[in-house]
This record gives sequence, structure tokens and C-alpha cells, in this order.
Amino acid sequence: MIEYHIEGKLPDLNSEIDTAKKHWSNYARTKKAWTTRCALAARRLKPLKAVHVHCTWRSKTRRIDPDNLAFGLKYILDGLVVAKVLPDDGWQHVKSIHHTFVVDKKHQGVDVRLTPDNGDV
Repeated sequence: MIEYHIEGKLPDLNSEIDTAKKHWSNYARTKKAWTTRCALAARRLKPLKAVHVHCTWRSKTRRIDPDNLAFGLKYILDGLVVAKVLPDDGWQHVKSIHHTFVVDKKHQGVDVRLTPDNGDV
């Protein structure tokens, strides 16, 4: 099992929709920035063929719905590909995704746990 943390509030779905409505390039800029940030957080991880992903999302409040918050998974998976931890983020390499949501008034971000698939032990 491999664990790492991404600090900060990843963009949620509602804010990304609002951003994209203003101008299409706003989303592209945000996606690139957060994918890079997530890749940097994963840069020291060893390459894996296939994983089960568990994200523990840390939010300061419960004012954001869990499904809205979990949109940040897009950047996490893309970051794993950019960091060359995974060859791709398709079905062959991402076997399952699980989410847990907690209120943490001091730390926003996400704890990511990657469990290698049986064929990658």
C-alpha cells in the first residue's frame, strides 16, 4: 500500500463549471495547474501497473456535497499518469475507486492510498 497527501482544496465540480462558463480556457488553465500539482505530490512513487484508489477528502466544513468535492479525483488520476506512476487512468489500470469524507478544520486536501492490484504485488 502506498499513501501520500495533496495539500489544499482541489477544485470542486461547481466551481469548475462556473469557471468554464466564463471562458473555455479558464478550465484548461485550472486543469493543467492542478494536474501538475497532483503529479508533483506523486513524483516519488514507484510505477504501478494497476491500482485500487482510496481518497480521504478533508474539508473545513460540510458546506460542499461529497460528490462535488470528489470531482478533484480527475486531477489526481491525471497527475498519476503525468508522474508516470500509472501508464493510463483507464479501466485496465484503475481497478476501483473509494472515497471517505471528513471534516478537518485545520487541513484541507486529500489523502490518497494506492493499493496495487494482485497482479502488481
